[in-house]
Amino acid sequence: VEELLKKSYLVGAAGDLQQITGLARQMVVTFGMSKLGLWSLMGFSGQSADVIMRMMARNSMSEKPAEDIDAAVKRISDRAYEIALRQVRINREAMDKIVEVLLEK
Repeated sequence: VEELLKKSYLVGAAGDLQQITGLARQMVVTFGMSKLGLWSLMGFSGQSADVIMRMMARNSMSEKPAEDIDAAVKRISDRAYEIALRQVRINREAMDKIVEVLLEK
């Protein structure tokens, strides 16, 4: 979104990308919100999905599920980015007016 507003990426964008990636990973791994279906990597011992993902990464037999998860996370992240850009474009005039009013005060 910052690229649309300022024609460059700002430091805040890195934090935004980390947040959407983390949220998308939760959507896929914890809540089953992808084509992979409803399943969870939360073990009975209460280990987090990230710990289990790291354990899976060490095991070559588990590469395919990890790749599928990464692809699902990327699809969700890419879609969220498209929606954000579209909303900024649609509301750009209103955003500029709000900024103008705020700068006057």
